[in-house]
Amino acid sequence: MYLKESDKFTMLGFVVPFKSKSKSKNWDNDCFLLAATLKSICNQTNDGYRIFVVYTDYPENIFKNGKIEFIKFPFPFVTNDELNKIEKSRNPESKLVIDERMFDQGKRILYGCSQARKCGCEFVMSVDADDLVSNRISSFVQENETEKIGWYVNKGYVLRKNSLLLLKVNKNMNYMNASTHIVHIGLVPEVNFESRNVTEFSFFSAHGYLKERLRVGLGTTLKPLPFFALIYFIHDSNWAGLGTTMKKHWIKTFIKYILLGKLLNRSIRKEFGLNE
Repeated sequence: MYLKESDKFTMLGFVVPFKSKSKSKNWDNDCFLLAATLKSICNQTNDGYRIFVVYTDYPENIFKNGKIEFIKFPFPFVTNDELNKIEKSRNPESKLVIDERMFDQGKRILYGCSQARKCGCEFVMSVDADDLVSNRISSFVQENETEKIGWYVNKGYVLRKNSLLLLKVNKNMNYMNASTHIVHIGLVPEVNFESRNVTEFSFFSAHGYLKERLRVGLGTTLKPLPFFALIYFIHDSNWAGLGTTMKKHWIKTFIKYILLGKLLNRSIRKEFGLNE
């Protein structure tokens, strides 16, 4: 891979890890959601970005754009049994329970980051293959290019499938969702991709700890983006099971919608690349 003339001023690389077909509960739906995510990212108001989709099985009926690079992930899936056996061999006293999905996702993200680094991106943002991002992100990064740490999404929205009502999240979106960190490429670890040490690939996948990890390591940390930058789309296959939780605690959910509900209007659709 080489740096093309058109990429010399690329500030931001969006890295999208895409699960393998064997780990999908609904491949057609996963491909549909990925296409929506890519369309959303390609809605940026400036050209200072590229997108790196890390895949095992090439997605079907996918949204295509010159800004998108599809990168074949060259490593096999490692199961929970294998990972936990390795962890026990490394540390017999360890009580860490390893999630194969987080290991796989984290490795894909860092592999995508390694490609973004080769292409000259100064910042990287990991975006799950079912989330939508604001079209203001790339412009904001370019306007603040002297920043040497990065930012996190503090404010965003939750959108349930087939709903026209958003739920506003006014703070701590970074603990709820993984598509919430923009980090200077110099802070992203360069790892041994042959390793099966789960902690080696947890930089982005352990998203709830990323901001604090940087604070401890650097004495400073990511700054909050000053706008609502993300739509967390709730559907049947979300890992965190937030949709199930919302149904279970429907009274609390109902009250939250009364207090924090916002209509999915034309302005928001335009900003996040949603079809009318």
